[in-house]
Amino acid sequence: MPSLVDQSMTDQLEQWILSRRDGSGGFLLNRNALDSFGRAPYNITHAYMIWALTNAKINSTVLAKEIANMTALADQLIEMNAFDPYFFGLVAASLYNVNRTADAEKYADIIIKSQDDDGKVSGAFTSITSSFGANLDIETTAISAIAWLNDQEKYS
Repeated sequence: MPSLVDQSMTDQLEQWILSRRDGSGGFLLNRNALDSFGRAPYNITHAYMIWALTNAKINSTVLAKEIANMTALADQLIEMNAFDPYFFGLVAASLYNVNRTADAEKYADIIIKSQDDDGKVSGAFTSITSSFGANLDIETTAISAIAWLNDQEKYS
């Protein structure tokens, strides 16, 4: 099936996003966001970008510094007993995308602690769209399910 999007356009977008890396494991952000979408916390914004890039099959060696920074941020939250299932979902899904299954499971397992009896995953601080309430629970449950789908046998 032919692609519906011009390959040169996606290549240019990929190169532009990669050019926005800050050299320290993060990305340069424009603080003049037009709405709350551009004002998510640092860890959420960077993890979301890494998740998007790994979904686009960007070689993990290209993103090695950014992935290391993302997992370090996740480990800091764990040390502080600050469990954010939305952030951990992005981390786990990104790590699954680059075939780091054992590392991904570490965060995917933590998310289970935030799953309610009705199946929803709650307790996130915020999302890439700065959601709250039921909308945040929906986004958190969705990214958790995306991560868990990588090992359906374990997370069924």
